[in-house]
Amino acid sequence: LSSLIGKRPNTLVLGGGVWKGIKFNAKLKSYLGVSVSGNELFNIKATTQKLQEILEIEKVLIGTSKYSEDARTFKNIWGNGIFLGYISNPTPLERTPYDPCFGYTLRKKGNPFSDKWQEQNGKITKVRTTDNFDIKVVGSESGFYIQNPIDPSNYSE
Repeated sequence: LSSLIGKRPNTLVLGGGVWKGIKFNAKLKSYLGVSVSGNELFNIKATTQKLQEILEIEKVLIGTSKYSEDARTFKNIWGNGIFLGYISNPTPLERTPYDPCFGYTLRKKGNPFSDKWQEQNGKITKVRTTDNFDIKVVGSESGFYIQNPIDPSNYSE
């Protein structure tokens, strides 16, 4: 990544099932400085903060968002996957066209917008929110998606 854009990755996103699979992993726990002998290995808990320190990366996030195609059954968006990339800070004052970034969320000016009103003799207050945005991948060389980091036969969400 740094050979393509000149920056080290600063963001790691693990699918919820991937995080569940590695946070109790014996090798990861041994990196945390815990002896692998005895039961003390099972008492240590890996955290995203500890993983940040080990990997020397600014941000480790767990992707737990879900979606539904039929409004009844929900599936994990991230599944068995990992994203590693460089994401520039979302400060518009510091941004230049020369700062690489994997993607942007483009939002229409003045959004999100909310309004509220009373109905049925003032007993019910309704609130409506509108948000017009689009997500664009503009620097695909700034990130990698790793599919199936956990053997699919051993993966569970």
